[in-house]
Formats: sequence, structure tokens, C-alpha cells
Amino acid sequence: MSRRFSVVAVLLCVFCASSVCRADGLEKQSQYIDGKLDASIMLACTGRILTIDKDGVETKAYTQDVGNTGDGMILPNGNILFSDGDSVVELTPDNKEVMHYCPDDRRNDSVFSAIRLDNGNTLVGWNTLNKIIEIDPQGKVVSSFDCQYAEKIGSHHNMRNIRLTPEGTLLVAQKNLNVIAEYTRDGKLVQTYRGDKGTAAFGVCVLKDGNVAGAFLDNVIIFDRTGKEIWRFEKSDAPEIEIAMMCPIVERKNGNLVIGNYAANRGSFHGAMAFEITRDKKVVWQYRNPQGPASVQGITVIE
Repeated sequence: MSRRFSVVAVLLCVFCASSVCRADGLEKQSQYIDGKLDASIMLACTGRILTIDKDGVETKAYTQDVGNTGDGMILPNGNILFSDGDSVVELTPDNKEVMHYCPDDRRNDSVFSAIRLDNGNTLVGWNTLNKIIEIDPQGKVVSSFDCQYAEKIGSHHNMRNIRLTPEGTLLVAQKNLNVIAEYTRDGKLVQTYRGDKGTAAFGVCVLKDGNVAGAFLDNVIIFDRTGKEIWRFEKSDAPEIEIAMMCPIVERKNGNLVIGNYAANRGSFHGAMAFEITRDKKVVWQYRNPQGPASVQGITVIE
């Protein structure tokens, strides 16, 4: 083989390799980000809560002892509200605790989700009792109702994310029964949004167009408000990234979806801890950190 031919062959190999990279649509932005992340993100993870910048570099870690986190978000006042199994906690940006609520059964799987109401109270999803309670800032229960879809009282798997709709109803991911149930605030069932048989309901959010998005571990499904499926994203739609179980889900201002991965780092498996997809199922970026926490169960995009 001539030297000139060898050089041409090498250049062709480099071109082909770069073409494959571009075909995957994920060029390396930094050590931890593949693709283009243009915002900071708060992640509620197993064992800790942290924020990362657009290069995937950890910019803040909340030092509060965090257990089996099931949900977490940044409130309009800048504080962090999270649920870690045995309690619901609100922290200021400098880690001062301003609220700490523990349910009576004090198990490490009692509460996996909570949201702040406009009146300053907090709605809490009491997983083990399959109940929604409203507490005031002092932790006093001011209202409650029992949800209709329970695996069994005392189960680890009754419910995960809870979210309010613009109409004031409440969406509850009833985990092992694989249904997102919509209730009025006094507990009347309004609508159901069902995943595929054999999956589990975890994440839920109301989109700007009024539809409901649910994360069911293996897939994400968007429903209209009659419960009809109108869109879905499967793991196989993004072969360029490794996904274990899709759990938290939020919508960005641009309409894209940001999804967190449970068991992203487990044993020898190191997948995408979080990623963003467009509605035509293109991956915008993925965050991979093999030294990061095991799972992501709560996300806020800081835009």
C-alpha cells in the first residue's frame, strides 16, 4: 500500500467516525455532557441534592442528610423542597432548614413526593397509607383524603410523584397499579391515565398545552385530558444513550422534556443520569457521571 493511499484511508476512517458521531446527534460538550445543555439543573438524587452547570460540573451540594429521595424541586422563593422517604424537608439555598415534617409511621418509604401550595401549605403524598394530606407550615394536618388505587396499605409501591393541574385537581402516580389518577382536592376521581401492563407509574407533569405526561420507567407517555395516549417515547427511540428506568419528568420552556434516570449508576452500569428530548424524539443532551449518585428522582431546570 502506498503512503499516499494510507493517508487517504486514515482520513476516510476519521471522516466516517465523525459522521457516525454526528449521526448520533451527541457531540461531547464536556467531560459529563454529551450534546448541548444550555442551563443549570437541580437534581434530587439518592443520598444528596446537587446542582450542575451546563458542563455537568457540580456547583452546589446540599449537605443535609438525604435518604431515599423520591422527589425534589426548587420553589419560587429559591428554597429546595424534597421528600426522602421518611420526611419532607424545605431548605434555603444556604442549607438552613425551614420545614421538616415526618409522618406518624416514620418509615423510610412513607413519603416520596410533596408540592407547595399558593397558600403556603404543603401537599404530601403519604405512600404507605396511600393518602394525600395537606399540612400547614407548622406541620399540622389540615385536610386529607384516601386515594383509590392502592397496591396495599403499608406497601412501598403505592404512590410516587404528585402534581397539581391548572384546574386545581391533583395528579397522583399510583406506582405499582401503573396508573396516574386525577383527583379533586376532596378525593373524587376525575380521570385516569394508564401505562402499559407490566410497567410502573413514577413521574408526572402537566404540560403547557394542558396535556399530561407520565414516566412509566420503560417509557414516557403523553395523554390528552380524556386519558387517550397521543405520544410516547421508548428507550429504543434513543439508542445513543443508556437508560435504566425513567422516573422524574419536567417540561422546559421550549417544550422539550427533561427526564431523570433511576439506577443510572449501579454496579458496572453507568448510564445517563438525566437527558433532554425534543417532541420528535431527538436527544438534545445527556448527563453522565460514573462517580455521581446512583439515581435521579427529582429535577428542576434553572432557566
